[in-house]
Amino acid sequence: MKLNFKTLCAICSLMFGAVNASPYRFLDGEGNRFSRGSLQRVNEDKISRSSFIEVEESDYSDSDGSVSDDLSGKSNGDPDLSSLTPKERFVYYLDKIASFGKIMVGECHEKEDGLYNYTMQLVGEKGDNTIEMRGMYGGKIKLNREIYNEHLRCTTKEEAQAEISKIVYEDLLRKEEAVRSMMESISRGDTTDNIQSLLEENPFLVDAKFNNQSMFDYAKQERKDDIAQLLTDFREEQVLVQNIYEKIKGTEISDKFGIQGKNTTQNIRQKKNELLRFAVETSNLDLVDLLIQISADVNGEDGEGYTPLFYTRNVEVAEKLIKHGADINHKSGDNRTLLTNSIANSSRKREPEEKKLPWVKFVLKRIAKDKINEPTDLGNAALHIAAKFNYSKIAQMLIEAGAGLNVKNKEGMTPLMCASKYDSKEIAEMLLPKSTPEEIGQALQVAVKYKSKKVIDVIVDGVDFSKEQLKTIFKSIAIDQ
Repeated sequence: MKLNFKTLCAICSLMFGAVNASPYRFLDGEGNRFSRGSLQRVNEDKISRSSFIEVEESDYSDSDGSVSDDLSGKSNGDPDLSSLTPKERFVYYLDKIASFGKIMVGECHEKEDGLYNYTMQLVGEKGDNTIEMRGMYGGKIKLNREIYNEHLRCTTKEEAQAEISKIVYEDLLRKEEAVRSMMESISRGDTTDNIQSLLEENPFLVDAKFNNQSMFDYAKQERKDDIAQLLTDFREEQVLVQNIYEKIKGTEISDKFGIQGKNTTQNIRQKKNELLRFAVETSNLDLVDLLIQISADVNGEDGEGYTPLFYTRNVEVAEKLIKHGADINHKSGDNRTLLTNSIANSSRKREPEEKKLPWVKFVLKRIAKDKINEPTDLGNAALHIAAKFNYSKIAQMLIEAGAGLNVKNKEGMTPLMCASKYDSKEIAEMLLPKSTPEEIGQALQVAVKYKSKKVIDVIVDGVDFSKEQLKTIFKSIAIDQ
């Protein structure tokens, strides 16, 4: 006995349960239902003017199993969308999406709070970023796809489906306008800077086509060789951007910078300078290297004027930044140099001197000599800061490099006076032999005023004052009191 297809399916149904037992079906803009894996309207060249989304059959059929008339998607002109039900809006947008030669395949997930998420694949022309579907004449076709992962504030599945289809349609409209703008820019012969801006805002343009003609081919046709070269370079850079995404996907970095969903490459390009600062701060050398290759700005400033070099104390990372043009003599918004920033501590944490030494040595060897006494907004040079924190080894390095002993900050204090104010004994012992009696007297006045007992002991035990000097000192103390 010969078995035809229906007989075989019936036997399989009895033995293993119903074929295609899943409650999901593909529904097109005209209300036609298709079982999973049999998208007969996908032909070898393009998608026909029909679109499909994976939905529960029971949601979109009448009691007799036929598809409801209100889902036909047929209308004269654009309807008043506010008057349509969520189901009707959904089918309306499906038909609009189909006019772009695209189909949608997706899954709707209910969250614990009763709201819905959607994971959507928008499938289109043949290409490398592929999903396989059965072709019209058998076999499988590889088609380009884009992923949408939307977190929707919808309380019903119908509302979620209408909303995701609207999001996809509006995204297609935006991209269509971007393609038009790119074609016009190439035709006008815009500057490569303008073309670069368009590409960075819409990275998909580098592979976009208009009437089956790529942007590169169109630029060549218009004899815009500089634009054609830019498109080639940008495509190569896109590979690096994708490598960056693969490296950070699913990590704290992608969460921190919101690099996920359908615009990942665009987000990476837009946030490359922020990503570089983070990669530098976390000493992620591989990521630093990739970001530099996509032209992240090694001198890009944050909101306070700090460049990536201010975010690291890793010598290897710093050398890579400097090799690619980072300015080691840069001053931040509050006039900190890399040197003063390297010595200073935050208000919450005071680091041991030994931990700072290697980095300060690295900076001192490379910074311009006239920057050693460069003051911050408070007027403190590097030696003032070392005196404040009693970093005697750093202070010695600074003095040997040419730090000024008599430089005054905005309070009128020299480094010795600063040591007296903060009771930095070792710094006082180092600077006293290099100071005049008048400077020592001023330091003692400051030490008494701020009750710096250790520095007072150092000065009193180590210096012979004349009666006139002592009279001046105690007179000034009395005035301060």
